[in-house]
Amino acid sequence: MPKLGETVFLETVVDGDDGSLFPQSRLFNQAGSELVASPVNLTYVDNGLYQGTFIYPDVERVRSVVTVFSDSGHTTEDELFSQDIHIYNRVRVTNEDIISNIKSIEELTGIIVESEELTGIIAINEELTGIVEEC
Repeated sequence: MPKLGETVFLETVVDGDDGSLFPQSRLFNQAGSELVASPVNLTYVDNGLYQGTFIYPDVERVRSVVTVFSDSGHTTEDELFSQDIHIYNRVRVTNEDIISNIKSIEELTGIIVESEELTGIIAINEELTGIVEEC
């Protein structure tokens, strides 16, 4: 699940293709409107694999519809291949998530500092002794 501003990789596989086709992805938001970054032409990589990228915009969901064309002008759909559809849902990190994680770290720090058993176990392990002393 991508985050806002993150690079998203689009890919499709066209079995048996040697790079002679021209897949293109059209991108739509959750309301069905085409995105500014659309369309994205996919580039041949190897063994029928085509890839492209886009930057995840400020929308909740992106739908990628990949159509395979037989010409570089993207005017003639290749009749042997159906459309490939991918859905990307945005990941949202809220201030509450961050605060919750910070509290968890503070609680864990308190447990480590106050726990004699854990201190004893760490002191026995020579690899961790240096790390504990530097904290």
